[in-house]
Amino acid sequence: MAVEIAALFGAAKVAAGLVKDAREIAERISTSRFANNGDVKRELEEKIAEIQASLRNVGGLANFGAEYAYRQKEVAALLWETERVRGSLRENREAVSDSGHPRYADAWETAEQLFESVRQGQGPLFSALDDRIQWLDAKDKAQIQQRLQDAALAVEGAAQAVRLKASSDADMHLRRIVDELRHVQNTLNDTLRTGIFGRLAEISQ
Repeated sequence: MAVEIAALFGAAKVAAGLVKDAREIAERISTSRFANNGDVKRELEEKIAEIQASLRNVGGLANFGAEYAYRQKEVAALLWETERVRGSLRENREAVSDSGHPRYADAWETAEQLFESVRQGQGPLFSALDDRIQWLDAKDKAQIQQRLQDAALAVEGAAQAVRLKASSDADMHLRRIVDELRHVQNTLNDTLRTGIFGRLAEISQ
């Protein structure tokens, strides 16, 4: 998304340049032999107003895009951390399933350490997505809030399962976290693609 966000600010810069050029033309008209041609100047000023409106729209959408892209990156990072825990449990399936296994304690210690990153990361991210993100529409907010609530419950379940060293339950809850976060990621991506960049396409037409 970084390239597309950069393109948005590039478009804003171009629009700003057009405004400056148009104002210079207006000044030349006002001091030239066309000084009495009010219709021409009014037409140019209207064009300037249109450019300025487009510039404000581009800037606003660029801000939305930057916020969504940043949160999407954080969601991807938390997904990766969660998958690391699942991978560790799968890789050490025999050890974490048998308390008599020689690697039982070490395998669970590794899983606990990896899960701590998930536990610490989900709080700030979920809070930001739930409260501070600049929502483009209410539909996004409702969808993501529900997913975050379900993911938070799954994190609690996984924490308890890891604490009790219940490998099957831990994997179930971790899988639920992954599923919910992927839904959140898809919602953010759809908004970037259709809601934000789609509207920018309309502005450029």
